[in-house]
Amino acid sequence: MEMTGEKNAGRSGSRITVFIPTYNRAKYLRRSLEAIEQQDIDPSDLSVVISDNASTDETHKVVQQFSSLRPSYYRNEENLGLNGNFNRVLDLCNTEFVVLLPDDVLLAPGFLGRALISLSENDGATMYSAAALVSHPPTNEQQIEIVTPFVTMPSMLWPLQLQTWSYEPWAAACAFRPPVYTGAAAFRYSFLSEVMPWEERHPANADRWTYFEAGRRGQVLFDPWIAAYTVMDGHNFGSSLPVESVRVEYREMTQRIIEETRKDGIDVLGWWQEHLRTYTRQDQMKILWFAKFSLPETVYNEVFGEYDTALFNTYEPKTYEPKPGRLERWGVPKRIADVLRVVRHPIRGRDWKKSPR
Repeated sequence: MEMTGEKNAGRSGSRITVFIPTYNRAKYLRRSLEAIEQQDIDPSDLSVVISDNASTDETHKVVQQFSSLRPSYYRNEENLGLNGNFNRVLDLCNTEFVVLLPDDVLLAPGFLGRALISLSENDGATMYSAAALVSHPPTNEQQIEIVTPFVTMPSMLWPLQLQTWSYEPWAAACAFRPPVYTGAAAFRYSFLSEVMPWEERHPANADRWTYFEAGRRGQVLFDPWIAAYTVMDGHNFGSSLPVESVRVEYREMTQRIIEETRKDGIDVLGWWQEHLRTYTRQDQMKILWFAKFSLPETVYNEVFGEYDTALFNTYEPKTYEPKPGRLERWGVPKRIADVLRVVRHPIRGRDWKKSPR
C-alpha cells in the first residue's frame, strides 16, 4: 500500500472527510477536487482522502496539484473492485462525518458547510442529503434528470426548508431505487461503520441498502437544493453493466427491503398504493417505471395493475427530435452530429475557481 501520512491525516482535528474512491479517471478526479476547493467551509474542519484502486493513469500527479486541500492519498496494491474500494472508508477515515464522493461528481459550493451544520444541529440524524443534477447525452429524450427521494411531496413542489424524514416514507422511497445520487449525501461515521462494508455482488445497489438503513436507524435530512452534478456520458461504472444483471440486483434489493420493513410492521407496497395518487401524472409514471423494473411481474400487476392501465394506456409517447443547432447549419450529417454531441462534455473548460460563491 502506497500512502501519504497516517489514517485521516489530511487535517488534524477535522470534522468532515470527503472520501473519494477512484480508478483511472484522472480528468474527472481533477474536476471533483476543483469543486471541493470552492467549498465555503473552515479548512480546519475538512479532510480529503483519496483511495486509488491501482490506477495506471495520471491520478497521483493530479492529486499532487491540489496541495491546498492537503489530501491524504492511498494507493491499493491491487484493484479491490468498486465496492471494495468504497469500503476502504472504514480503514482510512474516522472523522465525525463522511461524504462518499465518486470521482466524477462535482459538489456545489456550500454543500459541505450545509451538511456539517445540519448534522451537527440534528443529533438523531444519520444522513444529510440533497438533490443531484444528472446530465444525459443529447440523444436521450430526458437530457436532464434531478434525482430526489420524491416521496412526501411531488418533485415539482419541493419545500423551502430542510426536511426530516421518518422511517416509513423513507423506506418507501428506497423500495424501488436509490433515493439519493451517490455523492449528494453526508453520513455520520458511526452509522457507516455499522452498515458497511458493501457487498461486491451488489455493484449497482449497495448504496441503496445504506440509504434504507439510514432511515431505519435514525432520521434522514433532505435539503431541497441541487448540491451535486454529474454527467452520464458512458464512462460511468453502471453503464458497463448488463441491463438484465442490474434488473436482478434491483429486484433482490427491493425484496430485501420489503421483507425487512415487514418485520418492522411497515407495508411499503401498501404505502405506495395509498399515496401514489397524490403525485403528478409525470411522477406517477416515473415511480411505476421503477416499480416495474424492481418487482416480479405478478407482484407489480397485483399492486399497481390499475394504476398502470389508467396511466400507460392513455399515454402517447412523443418522438424526441433535437432542435437543429450549429452542426446542422454547417451541414454536418445527423449521425455524426449526434456522436459529436454525445462525446462533448458539457462542463469541459469551465473554470470552477471563478464560480460565484
